[in-house]
Amino acid sequence: MSCLNAEKLCFSYDGKSVIEDITFTVNTGETWAVVGRNGVGKSTLVKCLCGLLSSVKGNVSIDGIDIAKMPPKELAKKIAYVPQGTNRPAPPFTVREYVGMALFPYNTGFMGRLSIDSKKCVDDALSLTDAHNIADRVMNTLSGGEFQIALIAGAVAQSAPFLLLDEPTTHLDPFHKENIRQVIERVHKERGTAVITVTHDVNFALSTHKNILAIINGKIFFNGTRDEFCINAVDNLEKIFSIRFSALDIPGDVDKKVYFCE
Repeated sequence: MSCLNAEKLCFSYDGKSVIEDITFTVNTGETWAVVGRNGVGKSTLVKCLCGLLSSVKGNVSIDGIDIAKMPPKELAKKIAYVPQGTNRPAPPFTVREYVGMALFPYNTGFMGRLSIDSKKCVDDALSLTDAHNIADRVMNTLSGGEFQIALIAGAVAQSAPFLLLDEPTTHLDPFHKENIRQVIERVHKERGTAVITVTHDVNFALSTHKNILAIINGKIFFNGTRDEFCINAVDNLEKIFSIRFSALDIPGDVDKKVYFCE
């Protein structure tokens, strides 16, 4: 079992603190949702976990090894990162070609050509994420939901024990939101991948992830299981988002609720 550990993380932009003293641990096989208002440091935290930002105070390690000391290819074997898809330029490649490029940390054969094993890895990632139907489409012809699935397929192909997603359902219609929710659950279940998702959708967070990390003004407000969070879910949500929330029971399932702002 692998362990991703963040210890006393701090980061500032132009002298302004964005995240401060964040410490938490994610083990292989766990699912975490990072929730909070815009600008509280959620995306910054995920970038710190991926080693994408310099001048980070504190430490991020995988199995006790500082990620800052890992060569890029070795780090890519441990962490797969999907940034926000909104307004990202689409590469002029097919989805299959794009997913194949995600195998750069591994041996892809002479002159970068995919080996038979690598081709199987691409096919498996396309199938697991329901991207096989768009495999031969060029990335810049995809809809927003299709594009997001292609990005996730590329990350899944890396076969890393940790998958980090930054707002994967933002601006998507209900169909594609549900599709991505199912993909996340399938990747977690079939591969045992640890998933860390930044999201504003509290119902998506609570229905798909078993652990919650809530941030207020760059600091941890809540760090624990979904069940613990839901003991006082309405109060917690009101404190996190500074607006009133209510809860509705889901017919036929007394253990689940839907939360909405008033």
